[in-house]
Amino acid sequence: MFDQIKSTSRTVKTAINLERGKLRALKVHKFLTRQLGKTPRQSIRMSDEYAREVLGWSGYAPWLYVYSTLSGSFKEGWIPSNYYAHVVNARLKGPHGKLSRYKSISTRLFDSAYFPDLAVLINKKVFCKDLRPTSQEALKDILFFDAEKVIFKPDEANKGLGIKVVMPDTLSDVLHAGNDGVFQRWIVPDARVMDFVPEAVPTLRVTTVIEPSGEVGLRASYFRIGRSKDRFLKASSLLRVPIDLETGEFVGSAYHPNWTKIEIHPDVGIPFKGRRVPEYKACVQACLELHARMPQIGCIGWDMTIDHKGRPVCMEWNGEVNDVKFTEALSGPSFIGLGWEDLWRNP
Repeated sequence: MFDQIKSTSRTVKTAINLERGKLRALKVHKFLTRQLGKTPRQSIRMSDEYAREVLGWSGYAPWLYVYSTLSGSFKEGWIPSNYYAHVVNARLKGPHGKLSRYKSISTRLFDSAYFPDLAVLINKKVFCKDLRPTSQEALKDILFFDAEKVIFKPDEANKGLGIKVVMPDTLSDVLHAGNDGVFQRWIVPDARVMDFVPEAVPTLRVTTVIEPSGEVGLRASYFRIGRSKDRFLKASSLLRVPIDLETGEFVGSAYHPNWTKIEIHPDVGIPFKGRRVPEYKACVQACLELHARMPQIGCIGWDMTIDHKGRPVCMEWNGEVNDVKFTEALSGPSFIGLGWEDLWRNP
């Protein structure tokens, strides 16, 4: 009986979340049509047919309306955001995707110098980044040997919330707060990516997948730039810039979180057109190497930057929730040939 109740509860929760995703898409679509004009009737019809006949539910169509409005026409092969969240995630990630919630184990999982981790805090106990125990006294030397400040990211931090700048005189506050997490070195970014804002480190979002062959493949990427008021990138305010998947060149425009299109940075007046992500191919290669160490997760979103020495740095990895709607709408369909459209048929 208890198992039946749990199963029913999960079914109801999934239905509610799917409906919320549909309503969110309808809201975005309404906003876009006010800005860009009506979506062609043929695109609406094709979206409805594709959602119903290929993906199995008409409620996936509204995200296809959004994509069609932004791109100008319907494209077969798109993955709606709510289909990705509730079908693809469940089938290709399972419990392994939840590992990315825990910042304190990333270096241990991947055994990689691409992460800027210095030490971790677990149950108010201090460990080196490889999880060897150390003392609070030794921690100061580890963190501030050649730096005045570091970053602390708590486990399960979401959308940039909970991140703290830590200095020697504020370290004790973090240690006694009781939050598990990771201490990371303060990234001094490549000067070429810091023209826009002085504080928030811009990141390259790279989406990789496990291909049918078992190899890791690059499928999508875009650049994320902060606002002058923010010390860190925040999902609620950051700007997203489509880029060329092969070269890392900016396509020319950026988008606010509400999908408003802009040509110049609203705080500093610098145009986006003509720019390029520095060391783009090195960042992509790092992501391919990292994902090869975690093939249990079928799709991962990596947040990369380049430091002042030209080295790729993995700021975060997103194995559980890595939304694909921005790249699908502006540069997709990105996931053709993976069979994702058939996943719902064999639950």
